[in-house]
Amino acid sequence: MLYHLNKYQETALALDDWGLKSLPDIFGKQPLISRLTHLNISSNQLTSILKEIGRLQNLKQLYLYHNQLTSIPKKIGRLQHLEILILSSNQLTSIPKRINQLQNLKKLYLYNNQLTSIPKEIGQLQHLEVLDLSSNQLTSIPQKIGQLQQLRILKLWNNPTLQRLPDGLLCLTRSCTVDIRMTGLSEPALSDLQAAYNAEHYRGPNIFFPMGRMQQYHHGQPQPLPLLIKNLFFVLKEEPKSFFELYQLDEKQRNSVRDWLSRLSYTADYQPELRVLDNRQCILKLTQI
Repeated sequence: MLYHLNKYQETALALDDWGLKSLPDIFGKQPLISRLTHLNISSNQLTSILKEIGRLQNLKQLYLYHNQLTSIPKKIGRLQHLEILILSSNQLTSIPKRINQLQNLKKLYLYNNQLTSIPKEIGQLQHLEVLDLSSNQLTSIPQKIGQLQQLRILKLWNNPTLQRLPDGLLCLTRSCTVDIRMTGLSEPALSDLQAAYNAEHYRGPNIFFPMGRMQQYHHGQPQPLPLLIKNLFFVLKEEPKSFFELYQLDEKQRNSVRDWLSRLSYTADYQPELRVLDNRQCILKLTQI
């Protein structure tokens, strides 16, 4: 279905869940298709994307999740206006180096594929805010990941083959949250990372450690409540919320809240039902402490 989105004549084409095994002929023959700004061809049976995708040079959002893609054409680099690219739940084993040409890309979702590595060129995506690499088979992360100074969320969760992290990871900003739960990082590697994280002059990203490494302390001090709340909502896959009442508590009450938030955040690794906890339940629990 083709439809206009707004007064700026942005145009969307929705072909999700059509049982498609290949792109329709209109992508190679219809001149008007190049005007598309939003394209959703998710939940089909696509095994490849033809080079014609490079014709869609006005595209801002491209949804390709839940297909059977094994590769992405190099000409995807022509999509200079692309801001959101969702390639989750496919069978991708690699990402083309030319992804560095997507200079307006803000959100890149690659979770639940078969990636063993990502190209170092990804560090050139200077506007990237969200990078989701969870549930893959990564063995390494490029050093240049630290160049992504606009990054807010980096998800490395559930990569059991990932045994080491680059030093460049610590060059990400304090506004970035990195999830390293359920990775293959060794105890020595985790210990070294946590020591750096707890250092007094640490200025790197907020790191979400695996269960068992209760983050009661941050930079050598008890974790501030706003940071614990941020971690909690990161687990719940929501944006951080503010609870102004918390700042009126006395120190004993604040310690109780801090302890509860830490336990809730980390047990969520193994209790998926906590991930659907809504805001009302959170507020109710906080008022009961």
